[in-house]
Amino acid sequence: MDSTTTRLGSGVVAPDHIDGPAVPTPAAPAPAPGVHARRRLLVGAAFLGPIALAAQYLLSTDGLPRDEAGPWLAGLAEDPTRQVLSVIAYLVAMLAGVAGAAMLALAGRRSATWLSGIAAALLVVGSVGGGGFAGMRLVAIELAERGGASSVEAWEVVQDGAPFAVLGSLVLMAILGTLVSAAAVVRARADIAVWAAPAMLVGFVLASGEFPVWVSVVGELVVLASLVPVARAALRA
Repeated sequence: MDSTTTRLGSGVVAPDHIDGPAVPTPAAPAPAPGVHARRRLLVGAAFLGPIALAAQYLLSTDGLPRDEAGPWLAGLAEDPTRQVLSVIAYLVAMLAGVAGAAMLALAGRRSATWLSGIAAALLVVGSVGGGGFAGMRLVAIELAERGGASSVEAWEVVQDGAPFAVLGSLVLMAILGTLVSAAAVVRARADIAVWAAPAMLVGFVLASGEFPVWVSVVGELVVLASLVPVARAALRA
C-alpha cells in the first residue's frame, strides 16, 4: 500500500465546511401590507382625538356641566346649535380616545406590556364615561332651550344624582390612565421617546377644562405632539 495513503482513524481532522451549495437562511417574514394599513388607520384615528377636543372647546361655552346650573344653562341657550356641534366633536374625541388607547398598547407591548395594557384599559373606561357625559350635555341643551326655573331644578337633580356619580367615577379612570400612560412611556423609552411622558401630563392638565379656552386648545396641541413618538413606535411594532 502506498505510504502516502491516509487511513481512516489516523487523525484526519474533519473539514470546517463541506463544499456544495449554501443553505439559505430563511428571512423574517415581512408584515403584510394590510397590517400596515390598519395601523395607519389606527394612528390617524388616535390623532383625531385631541383635534376633536380642541374643536369642542372652541365651539362650547365656558364652564363645565358640574358648574352652577342656572348660569351654565343660560350659556347653552345662547346658541344651542353650536353646542350640539360641540357635543358631536366631543363624542368623536371619545371614540378616537379608544383608538389612542389601542395605539399605546401596541407601542408599548415589547418593553412595557403590562403598564401599557393597564393604561389602555383605563383610558377606554374614561372614554366610555366621557361618552356618557356627552349624552348628558345633549339633555342639558334641551333643558336650556326650554328655560325656566324647572329646567334649572331638573339639572340640579341630575348633578346631585346617580348620573354624575357613576359617570364621574368612569371619567376619573382617564386621569389614572394618563398617569399610567406616562409611566408606560418611561418604561418603554427604548421604543418611545421619553419626552412624550411629561408632554402627556402637561397637555392633560392644560386641557382639563379648568382654564380659559385658549389654554385648553394649547393643551390639546401638546397632547397631539406627545402622540407622535407613540405612533412611530406603534407603526414599528
